[in-house]
Amino acid sequence: MMPLNDGLVGLVQSGVVDALEAYRRTTDRGGLLAALKRQGVDTSFVEKLA
Repeated sequence: MMPLNDGLVGLVQSGVVDALEAYRRTTDRGGLLAALKRQGVDTSFVEKLA
C-alpha cells in the first residue's frame, strides 16, 4: 500500500492529474502541498483559492 499523498504526487508529476485536482481530493492538504513543494511542483494555485 501507498499513502494517498504519495500516489497523488506521482500522478501530478506524470501529468495524469492536475495539482489543483489532487489538492481538492486529498484528505491531508498540508501534507500534499509539502510533498509537491519537495518535488518542485508549482503550488501557487493555493494562493488563488484564498
